[in-house]
Amino acid sequence: MKKTEGALERICLFLENAINKKRKKSYDKKRAKKTFKSELLDWISAFVFAIVIISLLNMWGCAQFIVPTGSMEQTIMIKDRLVVNKGAYGREIYSYGPKSANKTPHRGDVITFYNPEYKNDSPFIESLRDLIYMGTLTLVNLNKYPDGSYREKMFIKRAVGIPGDTVRFINGDVFIKPFGEDLYYPEKHIREKSGVPYDVYRLVDKKDYPFIKAYSKYALYSQMGLQDQLPVYYMEELSHKASEFDYYEGEKQYAKSSYAIMPWKPSSIQDAESYNRGTYVPALHILPLGDNRDNSGDGRYFGCVSNQKINGRAMFVLFPFSHMKLL
Repeated sequence: MKKTEGALERICLFLENAINKKRKKSYDKKRAKKTFKSELLDWISAFVFAIVIISLLNMWGCAQFIVPTGSMEQTIMIKDRLVVNKGAYGREIYSYGPKSANKTPHRGDVITFYNPEYKNDSPFIESLRDLIYMGTLTLVNLNKYPDGSYREKMFIKRAVGIPGDTVRFINGDVFIKPFGEDLYYPEKHIREKSGVPYDVYRLVDKKDYPFIKAYSKYALYSQMGLQDQLPVYYMEELSHKASEFDYYEGEKQYAKSSYAIMPWKPSSIQDAESYNRGTYVPALHILPLGDNRDNSGDGRYFGCVSNQKINGRAMFVLFPFSHMKLL
């Protein structure tokens, strides 16, 4: 009897172990299958979450900005990576959208703003491009022309003219008449008085300006078929070619020469007067200029920029480490 009971116990124990092993094997397979799926979903959700957080930080906190051109040399260099405070003058709700505030930059601030000549797409497309660009830490930029070249959506310049200023440009130098003043002062004087370093970098030599003036006159006379009537001393100046050219000064001299030849023509009067009068900076606007003054497409050409288009202040250079500094 005892032998029979012992045999039954061994059989039951064997069957119990077999069932447990089968259950464990089935459970392990399900567990392995579930872990692979869950880990894949975890990776995807973590990646999406990281993109969203980075994008939100870039849109409303601090953004990374890669310097696209040399217009601010030697202050910042091409491909320098900067940290920009997106809330310095009011945060955008979305790209090209309304702002939470409309603050005016201080004189001398290094600012980022939308290219005034940039043709933006719909808010959805612009926001989607920004999301991808910022979410991939600037590695993927889909904002391109059909030929593959990048569209320059953002500019970085220095706020030189502030509301109430009238700004003139003479031989590449800037002269500012602040609000309530009667006199124009050199930019260096105004900036030092405001506690802003004077970091302007010039390429055009002062001795090249007589050539620039002569060349501009010659271009106008040639266009009108009057090149034979150009005074001899201008022809002499043309023999001393300049190594660099100040295009703004060239356009100004062209306009003034046009007025001298055709003082009765409304367009000639208007163009010449605009250069003589200078650029007035209205309320809620600034006049941005590049520190690399002779190699910068800035407010001299496209005018003042509305506060609504300004979306950040550059705080410091992050990379390369050899360029790291506060701005």
